[in-house]
Amino acid sequence: MKKIILITVVVLAGVGLAGLSQAVITGSGHDLTIVDGSTVTQICIPCHTPHNADTTIADAPLWNHTATAATYEMYASDTFTGTPIGTGPTGVSKLCLSCHDGTVAPDAFTGHTAAMTKLPATIGAGGLGTDLRKSHPISFTFDAALVTADGDLKLPPAGWMNGTKFECSSCHDVHNKNNLGAMLHIANTNSALCLSCHVK
Repeated sequence: MKKIILITVVVLAGVGLAGLSQAVITGSGHDLTIVDGSTVTQICIPCHTPHNADTTIADAPLWNHTATAATYEMYASDTFTGTPIGTGPTGVSKLCLSCHDGTVAPDAFTGHTAAMTKLPATIGAGGLGTDLRKSHPISFTFDAALVTADGDLKLPPAGWMNGTKFECSSCHDVHNKNNLGAMLHIANTNSALCLSCHVK
């Protein structure tokens, strides 16, 4: 009897967490079910699948979306002291760009015929393109050594980084837990988000 009760509690807890996760994505920029003309009927499946996931992409749990194969021009300047991790976007940022750079259809995922050319402007930047020189730098090592070398930085709050990697998800919460505009970790009122890393 105790085993049955325990199993029931675990299952109900899992259902509750799944519902919570879905609730914050529902109606957000990552809800492709609300896009006019979209044939997507499930909220999670454009990115994740419970079976036959793509395991070739790092930092992509149960990944289901077609990954970009584009070549990018990365951010660089005389004042940028970060160390790029590779020659292009890596990890989570590459996954983000698979919808947001305009080179892969947002609804290009396993078992679905892609119909969208890019995200509508009303739900997100669907055409960042492959020239990232005018965007915030991504896919670089952001650690205590960089903070010391730069002098005008501090480490962001716990949970924003992917290990020591600064990626798109270091500013944007892909699951929209806080239900903020632009799916940010915190509101950027008075530059609060920027000042989480930049000392000004």
